[in-house]
Amino acid sequence: MKKNDTKSKLKFSVLVAEDDQFYVDLFQTKLKEAGIDVAVAKDGKETMKTLHTKKPDLLILDILMPVMDGYEVLEAMKKNEKLKDVKIVVLTNLGANGETAKKVKKLGADEYIIKANISIEEMVNRVKAYLK
Repeated sequence: MKKNDTKSKLKFSVLVAEDDQFYVDLFQTKLKEAGIDVAVAKDGKETMKTLHTKKPDLLILDILMPVMDGYEVLEAMKKNEKLKDVKIVVLTNLGANGETAKKVKKLGADEYIIKANISIEEMVNRVKAYLK
């Protein structure tokens, strides 16, 4: 396959686990504009269900969610052989002191980002880098 054929043949998917509708709308719009399939889960339980039915290439995971928080999602994913290769970016406003970052990395997250410290454009660029 030629190099320029690769992009047209590949279709990546991202699951956004987020209960804040503002961020959901923002990610859906910007990631779809970038040619990425987007699924949304508004709590941890729905996130786990979606991970099993429509395994994404990347999970953008908030920590503070209803029903089951992001830590619990990370723990469940770590124990599941089918989900261990899903890339995970934790995007939250929790834990500017560094403890949250250490905890989510220990639980298997690939990256930890504080929402207030990143623009949507930079976030889309990071997502694209993970999907290459």
